[in-house]
Amino acid sequence: MRLLTFARFRGKKGMIGYEAVMTIVRTLMLVFTLISLVMVANFFIERHVDTRFIESHVAMNYAYYSSTGLAYQDPKIERVYAGLIDSGKGPIDGSFDFGASLASRAVVSLPGSEREFYYEETLFKDWDFLYRAGLTKGVGGVSKVGVARKLPLLEGGSIKTADVKLEVVSRND
Repeated sequence: MRLLTFARFRGKKGMIGYEAVMTIVRTLMLVFTLISLVMVANFFIERHVDTRFIESHVAMNYAYYSSTGLAYQDPKIERVYAGLIDSGKGPIDGSFDFGASLASRAVVSLPGSEREFYYEETLFKDWDFLYRAGLTKGVGGVSKVGVARKLPLLEGGSIKTADVKLEVVSRND
């Protein structure tokens, strides 16, 4: 369609071969330029935009507000009370499934108890060791984000407010 409209503006019945080739070359150059701009923007985003803090909050929201997380769920009507943490809830082996999309490793600590819930416990402990050893810079290093939030905690039938802590460890890839 572009070739026909270009010929119409020129006032001719058709394009000569040179104009047709040059139109194709111009179109290919435009496509190449646009693809190059997208690649440069993607490179900038990967190198300079740090999403670890946001990712830790996503993991925290999953653990605190999801029915498969620590949120209280009424056993009779199966309603989830988002934000009300059930201290008696949690996986027996202490490991949470935060979903396949979480690229970091996490641990949730409940106050007043020794219970900790891990997302990939082995990797979390390995990466936490690297963080405590001071390997925080460059590729191969790790970074750690800790988030604590005051949330209502259901413990033994009574509700109290407590600091629930989440730590997320990420590799610097």
